[in-house]
Formats: sequence, C-alpha cells, structure tokens
Amino acid sequence: MASEFNAIKHVDKPLLVIYLVLVAFGWLNIYSASVTETQVSFYEFSSYSGKQLIWIAASLLIAIVIFSIKNNVFSQLAYVSYWPMMVLLAVTMPIAMLLGGDTKGSYSWINLGFIKIQPAEFAKYFVTLAVAKCMSEYSFQLKGVKNYLKAIFLFILPMGLIIMEKETGTALVYLSFILLMYREGMPGLVLLLAFLAIVLSVLVLRFSSVMFCSMEGVPVGLVVALLVVLVVELLFILYYYYNWWSVLYIVSAFVLTVIAFVVFRVILGFNVNLIYFLAGLNIASGLYLIVMSFLRWRIGYFWIAVFVIVATVSTFSVGYAFDNVLEPHQQNRIMVALGMVDDPHGAGYNTIQSKIAIGSGGLFGKGFMNGTQTRLKYVPEQHTDFIFCTVAEEWGFMGALVVIGLYFGLMYRILVIAERQEYKFSRCYAYGVLGIILFHFIINVGMVIGLMPVIGIPLPLVSYGGSGMLGFTMLLATLLKLDTQREERLF
Repeated sequence: MASEFNAIKHVDKPLLVIYLVLVAFGWLNIYSASVTETQVSFYEFSSYSGKQLIWIAASLLIAIVIFSIKNNVFSQLAYVSYWPMMVLLAVTMPIAMLLGGDTKGSYSWINLGFIKIQPAEFAKYFVTLAVAKCMSEYSFQLKGVKNYLKAIFLFILPMGLIIMEKETGTALVYLSFILLMYREGMPGLVLLLAFLAIVLSVLVLRFSSVMFCSMEGVPVGLVVALLVVLVVELLFILYYYYNWWSVLYIVSAFVLTVIAFVVFRVILGFNVNLIYFLAGLNIASGLYLIVMSFLRWRIGYFWIAVFVIVATVSTFSVGYAFDNVLEPHQQNRIMVALGMVDDPHGAGYNTIQSKIAIGSGGLFGKGFMNGTQTRLKYVPEQHTDFIFCTVAEEWGFMGALVVIGLYFGLMYRILVIAERQEYKFSRCYAYGVLGIILFHFIINVGMVIGLMPVIGIPLPLVSYGGSGMLGFTMLLATLLKLDTQREERLF
C-alpha cells in the first residue's frame, strides 16, 4: 500500500496542475453563473457552487483511492467492471421512471432523494478500460473484421443503452473511441469515409424539403448525396489502385441507369422514382467492390464498398432517425443549427443569448460577477452546458483564450503520456481518455458559439455536475496512476 501511495511523487505534474486549475476556475464560474440574491457565500451547500465543492472533494478522495490500487488491477478488472456497468445502464431508465420520471426529457438520472447520479457519465470510465483491455490483448490487431466488431461492440452497446434513455448527446461521446482505433491501426481511409458519411447525412437533412427538378418524392439533398457517393467511390478506386477498368464498369452502369430511368419515366410513362435507381446503382457497385476485394485480396476495396453501402443506406435512414429517434427539442436545435428554421425565442434562444454574452465580454471581460447576461440569467443552463459563455463574458477574449489553452495543454499532456507508455493497455487507455475529452471540448465550445447544435455536452471539469466531475476525475486519475508505472522503474 505504501509503495502505491509513493507513486504520487512520480505523477505527471503538468497534467495534475492543469486539472486543478480547471477545477478551481470552473468552481468560481459556477458560483458566478448560479449565485442568487439570497446566497451569502461560496460554501452554501444548498447552492450549485456549494454542491460542486462537495463533488470536488469527493473526486479528490476517489483519486487518492485510485492511487492506492496496483496498476495491474485496472487491466484485470476491466471486463469484470464493464458488464455490471452495462446492467446499470440497462435498468437506469426504469429506475428513473419509478423514482420520479424524466429530468428535462432524459431518463438517464437516478434520483436517490438526497443526490442524483447519472450512470452514463461513469460508464465512460469503465468502457474506456474495457476497450483498452480488448485492444491490448495478446496478438490483437485491427486487421480482421472479427477484431473490429469485437472492439466496436464494447462502445456501441453503452451507446445504444444511453440513446434509449433519451440522452443522445452523451451517447455520441462514445464515437470518440474511433481515435483510439485509428492510433492502433485502423486505416485513415476509414476515418475519411466516416467523415464523408456524416457530411452527406447533413446534406440530405439540410435539403430534404427541396425537390429535384420538381419531381415529387425526390429531394435535392438525397440525389446529390447519392451522386457524391458514386463520385467518391470512383476517386478512391483511381487514387488507391489506379484501376481504370473498374471505373469504366461503374460509369457504364451509371449511364445505363440514367437511360433506364428515362425509358421508364418518359417513354413508358411509369411513375418511377429516380432515388431508387441511383441507390440500386450504388449498392450494386459496392457489391462489385466486395467481390473485387476477394478476387484481388485488397482490403481497400472492401472498405470503399463498406463506405458506399453504409453511406447509401444512411442517406435513406437520416430522415427516419431524425423523426423517430431524436426528441422534438433536439430536432429543433439541429434545424436551427443548419439554418432550416429561425427560432430566436425557442430552440435558438440559448445560442443567441450565449453569443450575446460572449460578444459583450470584449477583450478583457466585464470582471468576475459583473457579466450582465450572466447575472440576469439570460442564458439557460449557464452553470452547466453553457458555462463557457460566462467565462467569455466575465474574463473576455483573453480569459477564454487562456481556458482554451489549458484544454490544449491538458490534451497535449495526455498525448505525451500516451506515447511514452511501454504497456499497450496504458497507451490504449490514454488515447481513450484523450478522445473523450477532445469530443467534449469541441462539441461544447462549438455549440456555445453557434457552430454545433445544442446537444447537452458539458465542458469537462468546468461545468457544474457531480457525475461528470467524478467521471472525468476517475479517467484522469487512472491515467496518471498508470503513467507512474513507467516512472517508478527509473528510481
């Protein structure tokens, strides 16, 4: 036990300092954003700042407990702790409904009366351990489909369970494990194709109400998306394999598809839909590439085919998912972010007020507790998801820049720690932590300044929230503890 506590002296000091600064600065801004006329001090435990102080103290105690654990225990208990966490996620919704119902439309909170906890925040920690364990197992490599499915299943399962709790924002965080998979051997082509699939989905949604050539049931966004998929497929074939014959086959199939559509629609007078012709062409070309991947033993053909098929199917499922998976308030936020609707008094209110607060801060800000937008409570949830606009209003552009710099410093130190690990489990775990924090940072700041839809993602260590504070502390404390294993051998 004593030797484990001695690991504290080998801890990565820059990361520890940045963590403490962000926690302290966040606490100050939570007080400023949430203080009321009747609150007399920082430490009033019925206030948000007082509650956060308790959570900070609890987090530090948990960090100490983590430092008392031997390093090999984290790997040994990764799977053992993962499955009970999945069970807890599975029962969270019925428990939430039994103990008081939803919290702002979400069933991801368990109300114990004196305290409310969000298991989805703790799940990030246990899922990170499990994915790191899986990808660090002996002879594991991201080459076969079986290994991909095994790794992806570990974070897709909690993602699905959390979506069922109507906590879509938190569920999306689990996509950040793609960064870990990329570091451990997933081709960069997969990342690019995934990004293109997302862009196409946004394109389909944005132009879903505009019809192509006035043809009913043929949205412009869907036609353009299907054509882009086809063009990207051809470009990848040429770039990676310079296979003109395959390009010629697919282009010829496209010409024949257009001719067939014209014959059925114009000459024969059938009311056929152009969308199904193009989708069928894309699916057929994808199947052709899968056959080519086996005939020529080229895995690249397989991934291009996966992109073509998945992108084609996803373009059709965007509308269904938007209408049936997302809640009405989430739909409105996305439509406002994409410029599809203008709702300054509804879904767009938070972002508009947030941008006003950020702009009014100027270069050096209005001073601590002097922000008018903050003090007059114009921005809802300003102590949680919109805490960054409090920073910008009261501390100005320079203060916001310092906070952004601290996060870049935090992520840089995690990257440094990750790359100096001798054990694969520690490196995989570090990249899992890096992905989660990077995702939170980009989405939160993006939605506060109006570049992203408002999906309820807190700013790590700064936003109010006990479950979030505990979860991020557990992630970082375990990272620091695993890193000391390298340092201890130097003494």
